Amino acid sequence: MQPPAATGNSSSVGSLDGGLRRHMFAPLEARTLELERLLLDIDASIRCTYDVGLEYEDNMLDTSDGIARKGDEAFDTDQIDGGSRASASGRYAAWTPVGLPRQNLVLCVGRICNEAHSGRLNSCSILLEGSFKHSFGSRIKLDLGGILDDHCNHHDGTFGSGYSLFPGQIVAVEGNNPLGSAMRDSRIIEGIHLQCKSSHECNISTADDRSFSVWAACGPYTTSTDLEYDPLLDLIERVVSDKPQVVILCGPFVDARQSLVIGENGVGPSIEDNEGDVGRCGGKRVITAENVFRLKVSSLLAEMYELNPDSGTQFVLVPSLDDAFIDAVYPQAPFVCSGDGRNGKFCDLGLQEVETSGLVDIRTKKSQTRVHLPSNPCTLRIKDVMVGVTSTDILFHLASEGCNGGIPLGSRLARLAGHLVGQGSYYPLFPAPTGMPLDMTKSKEWEIPCMLDVLIVPSRLEPFARVAAYGNGSAGTTLVVNPGVLTKFSTGGTYSRINIQGAKKEIHGVKGNNILDRISAVIMHI
Repeated sequence: MQPPAATGNSSSVGSLDGGLRRHMFAPLEARTLELERLLLDIDASIRCTYDVGLEYEDNMLDTSDGIARKGDEAFDTDQIDGGSRASASGRYAAWTPVGLPRQNLVLCVGRICNEAHSGRLNSCSILLEGSFKHSFGSRIKLDLGGILDDHCNHHDGTFGSGYSLFPGQIVAVEGNNPLGSAMRDSRIIEGIHLQCKSSHECNISTADDRSFSVWAACGPYTTSTDLEYDPLLDLIERVVSDKPQVVILCGPFVDARQSLVIGENGVGPSIEDNEGDVGRCGGKRVITAENVFRLKVSSLLAEMYELNPDSGTQFVLVPSLDDAFIDAVYPQAPFVCSGDGRNGKFCDLGLQEVETSGLVDIRTKKSQTRVHLPSNPCTLRIKDVMVGVTSTDILFHLASEGCNGGIPLGSRLARLAGHLVGQGSYYPLFPAPTGMPLDMTKSKEWEIPCMLDVLIVPSRLEPFARVAAYGNGSAGTTLVVNPGVLTKFSTGGTYSRINIQGAKKEIHGVKGNNILDRISAVIMHI
């Protein structure tokens, strides 16, 4: 597994500063510019991906820079990025700024907004907001009746597949807007499909033909009644027995919400005092959250390697906004900043002992890092497979803030997962719900940099492993896995096992190199 920093996420996020309230002091102008940049980028990508042309007019048309003459003159290409020619395919209507009244079928690109400004989005409160550059920030109400009509046949012969929308989602909407006050939609093009580097584009001659296994689990790793970390111990015992190549552990590792971590009167966690009277608190000694991690997590991993020095398992520890010893702001820095090495801010986590444990007894030369410390979110390359991970419960947030209608029965979870891939973002929801510390000025750090083969998104929703579904109802090429949580209050929870067959090569070509043809995932109980 290559270091996560190679993707760009870890190195840049790891240098963030400003502390716990960084997101609260981001200037309004900076946040606005980021939202505009994102909208313009996806606008251009949608029109390029789907070959959407510009509007041709028979009459004079007012624009922000003057008047575009009738005839064969389109919008000024300096005004509108990435769309200097009309679509020859005829599959989609011509691109038009949001809010301009038109009698013919048009296609507008904008951001979904909630007219009510608060509460959950519903079918009566959906607005489409255009960019400031192209539409002066105009908003128009969306009438989704055309999409819900089962008999709605598009002019390219396709039928509607319902809708699934949420605030902040950037979409292209095709429909009629005769008065300029409301747009009756017949089709929604949901975001873009990333076409960057993926496993099937790797050099097959260098790809590893052997199968490998990736496990994923999410905290809490101990029950709500103690700090013994028994569920994590059970998981490590299975790791020793079954020997997966990679184990991805998402936080919280020391849950800031747990009463024992908060401690009596908020003084912090405590343990039985066997070291005299220094720091005594009712027969117990108060310790830091970092020490809890060192004593319960790092020591467990170190013991595993001490007893199994030749173990080839690598661990990936992804922080969480609920971890008690790291800044709770998204995007989130890794546990160890890339420039600080093992003597950095979190040197007391004890992870250096994990790297050296058992080396005196090792029979082969140690050539790989045992513990990787990426940011939240992060993108990893494991052999020939691209894996995206975020420990933030974005699926639950989307389910709570968004609305849907007319989607096929049983496709809700796959559709929610498809939003992340379709929007090219680990956190596409805006505005974020109360309690979600989102730093909009760092929005580039939660963009998905390339097409993912596997996306791991722990959530309180039902654990699942499904192929992401796009807005048009088609299946994507990304397997989305929600491993659930390892501990549910006082009982064990779930984790996931992902088994990936190696890419096979034939004399006359490549066989079985499609990731979905050689991958399987199961949800396991602990």
